[in-house]
Amino acid sequence: QKSHGDGRRKEYKVTHTTQSQREKRSNNSVQIRKEKKEENLLKRRNIDPEAQVPVNNQFRLSWEVEALYSGDYSQQEAAIIAFRQLLSVQLSPPIDHILRANLLPRFLEFLLSCDKPTLQFESAWVLTNLASGTSEQTIQLIQAGLVPSLLKLLHAHQSLSRQLTEQLLWLLANLAGDSVPARDFLLTQGLLTALIAIIEHSRRTDSLALNSTLIKQATWALSNLCRGNPPPALILVIEALPSLAWLLRSSDADVIKDATWGISYLAQSGESRLVALIEVGLIPVIVDVTKFQEEYLIESQLPAVKTLACIASSPSCHMNVLLMAATALIRVLREARGNRKEKKSVRKEAAEGLSCLFTNPTFVLAENGRVVDEILSRHGFAEGISQCLLGSDFETKKEALVAAQLATAAMRTAEPINQMVKGGLIEALCEIIKMKDVGMVAGSLETLGQLLEMEDQAARREGSAHRPCVEMIESCGGLDTLEELQTKPNRKIYESASRLIEQFFGAEEEDIVIVDNMRTKQAPPFDTFVPSIHPEFKF
Repeated sequence: QKSHGDGRRKEYKVTHTTQSQREKRSNNSVQIRKEKKEENLLKRRNIDPEAQVPVNNQFRLSWEVEALYSGDYSQQEAAIIAFRQLLSVQLSPPIDHILRANLLPRFLEFLLSCDKPTLQFESAWVLTNLASGTSEQTIQLIQAGLVPSLLKLLHAHQSLSRQLTEQLLWLLANLAGDSVPARDFLLTQGLLTALIAIIEHSRRTDSLALNSTLIKQATWALSNLCRGNPPPALILVIEALPSLAWLLRSSDADVIKDATWGISYLAQSGESRLVALIEVGLIPVIVDVTKFQEEYLIESQLPAVKTLACIASSPSCHMNVLLMAATALIRVLREARGNRKEKKSVRKEAAEGLSCLFTNPTFVLAENGRVVDEILSRHGFAEGISQCLLGSDFETKKEALVAAQLATAAMRTAEPINQMVKGGLIEALCEIIKMKDVGMVAGSLETLGQLLEMEDQAARREGSAHRPCVEMIESCGGLDTLEELQTKPNRKIYESASRLIEQFFGAEEEDIVIVDNMRTKQAPPFDTFVPSIHPEFKF
């Protein structure tokens, strides 16, 4: 397969914006698409395990060309099978040799030979594998007139064998996944309409269609027609949305994964496409995909979470949709445990999506901030973020910390603090301040400071001595760590730790350890790296 694969308020101390979050998400998405392309290289060709090709590129065409152009059907059949076998090897198929032999007109002629089914099918297989090559090679097929022939056959799919239709869909998927120009050409020529007609026909006539190999190939082709940067024009792909929604009802892992990626590609392509997804009712279905716990369906969670993260960053989404995305992302953080690569990617994406949510003005300003407090108090946010901070790789820890910092900055009351304590967030932050990375330590101190400040203000208003955040920092050893941080030569870390101790833990000024010589004369033992994906932290 060629690839399958805004600010908050002025008083925000963290200056992440919806735009900056979206730019970061776009860069991350490019990397994920590159990784998916590498993972699926062999899927692009129809491999024949018995096929062989001469080693060391000692490749010569001899009898095959003569037989291909002969008038003898048996010779033509033997020749086209030989070409298919040559192109079906796993490594280094001789695509260039065959293209230079100027055989495409003959292959296209056989492709339309409906009275010769073997020649027709073998030609479709040959063209599929030729289309699995480089963009330069694939464009030669398009220039030779393949697309009109392919469109003609797809329109006549009801008169074709199922085997041939599946091969043609594979061919379409390879062409669509090649490049943006190839994708757009296919869309403008009506290939998407023909593809949807095949899907809808299967839907009406086959009760088991959702799990068929034909639908699997069709979903892959549909996903490739939706992907790419720049994205396809909405008017060219909007007719695919109802089909994508239906495909998500399948129990086939590949169908669900490819359909979810197709939706994800569109969700990441701009506000108009996102609104279109919402209007056809796709978001509740995507939320259901994030609930899959079966191992064979785990790979579908990443594109589903990416779609919800796009929802979370959209200021034009209705509050009900934002709440749906918020609760799903928090649940994913709590449930996506384990060390599988897919699980790690899902955790990181969910944390990043929550960061987008807490920079979305539609969400953070709703009901004067009460919606934020409700989400943080009742849906397990602290538990999910704590798990990421304590049990994830460094990149995911960074995303989780940003989400925690933005969430605490968005709080309007101290109501969520009890849940922050119960959910383990305070303990997790106290562990993070033991790290050597300056950005992580400073971000954790900032978040602790926000929570302590809000708790202190609430306690003073209510005349209460109960301060659960303070108590947890003391009981889990966080206060000892804060005192140790005063000995560090990094000035910002030293000042932040000292301020927290003095303001919230009753330290007298003379009790605070001052190590000016160390701070000015020694190199800091911390890494000086500040997380590059969060350059806007104001520590």
